[in-house]
Amino acid sequence: MKGRVVAGILFAISVPVLAGTPAAVRDTVLATVDGSPVTEAEVREAIGMPLYRLELQAFELRQQKLHELLTQRLLAAEAARRGITVPQLLAQEMARLAALRDADAAQAGPEGSSAARIPTAAEQHVAARDSLLGMLTARHKVVQMLAPPPQPRVQDALAGGIARGSAAAPVTIVGFTDFHCPFCRMSEATMSELLEKYGERVRYVHRDYPIAKLHPQAPRAHLAARCAAQQDRFWPFHDRLFGAAADAGEQQLAAIATDAGLDATAFAGCLQDPAMATAVQDDIAAGTRLGVTGTPTYFINGHMVVGAQPLSRFVDAVEAALAEQTKALAKPATAAVRPAAGVPSR
Repeated sequence: MKGRVVAGILFAISVPVLAGTPAAVRDTVLATVDGSPVTEAEVREAIGMPLYRLELQAFELRQQKLHELLTQRLLAAEAARRGITVPQLLAQEMARLAALRDADAAQAGPEGSSAARIPTAAEQHVAARDSLLGMLTARHKVVQMLAPPPQPRVQDALAGGIARGSAAAPVTIVGFTDFHCPFCRMSEATMSELLEKYGERVRYVHRDYPIAKLHPQAPRAHLAARCAAQQDRFWPFHDRLFGAAADAGEQQLAAIATDAGLDATAFAGCLQDPAMATAVQDDIAAGTRLGVTGTPTYFINGHMVVGAQPLSRFVDAVEAALAEQTKALAKPATAAVRPAAGVPSR
């Protein structure tokens, strides 16, 4: 694992592709300098998320084509078994499904049958294909070996982040958000539910990622939140800001500051401090380095989750992180891990 300093922020980045890729590939030497090798693992670690995104696109293309080929092969085999063509096989299945719909409609009575929508020809074709695939996949031994690329696990030293929750929590969620982003607002409610569900087992770290092109006043809101942190009132200000209008201007920021219990004079002076703007820009640079391209973007024990996902998606990610931690603790320690420092907590 290598330490890197980006915009004054220390990052420790490790990529689990090292664990998910065969050793022979990881250790492949791509170049040498005076006999010292540069390996595939080093290149992957240096690229990080951009390489993962490209590999994921390639995987999705391969997965789509594999599905098409499997479909063709299964349907062809079944058609040959019945002594008919694939179009005839699909026509038979469409007729069978139509008969089932007619039987359901007759059972529902006149009112039910009149309310039922008749599928289009294209919909009937897709339904017949999917029905056959379900039956044939169960009948035949279909084993798929195509696996998605391992997602880079980014471990951020969190310098510059503002945390709530126990520093001893086994799971840390780092959220890059924009106070004026409507999807971030939606996700904040989900995140509150998640933190309430897991209590001391989850720690949340806020990172600034205002997108000025979409929300011109957002950088000012993030600067104001940084000033609230200077008075140890970041989270009251944060929560009120997400509850305010999506384009909170100067007057509303001042009103939120008063409501959050900030000293008005100190707050106004802090807004002029260039260090606060630098802190926000540092977070933006950090997020960009980690592969953030939009908000909200979260890292759950280093694994990226993008967008305002449902609570169940975050629960799955947290449970996976907890299981990973339990598994790691069960193994003999191989190296000392230095805890992140310099992160203010609630």
